[in-house]
Amino acid sequence: MDAQSRTDPPCYRVWIARYDRWEPTGPGDVPPGAVALEPAEEGTMTDLEARAYAEAFNRIAARRAQKMWAVALPVVVRYEGEPQPGQPLGVLPAGRDCTFRAKS
Repeated sequence: MDAQSRTDPPCYRVWIARYDRWEPTGPGDVPPGAVALEPAEEGTMTDLEARAYAEAFNRIAARRAQKMWAVALPVVVRYEGEPQPGQPLGVLPAGRDCTFRAKS
């Protein structure tokens, strides 16, 4: 079951990636053949948060001539099962996650 409805804003994860033989022209560029190294942060971000994070990281990476780049990827948040009535829910702070998670 999809945790998002059609009215929910899209969720993004920012990944730090490495690349070879590519010269960025701006902080919003995406390197061809990028290889994922690690997620930049835990959880998801809104479109604006992900874009701002990636662009800030990429400006610094470009100045340092690092072969690392932040890439914002759209994700769909899914969960398994339904909370039971009376079960406490672990709700993450607004903007950090696009949906709540049921505590197990």
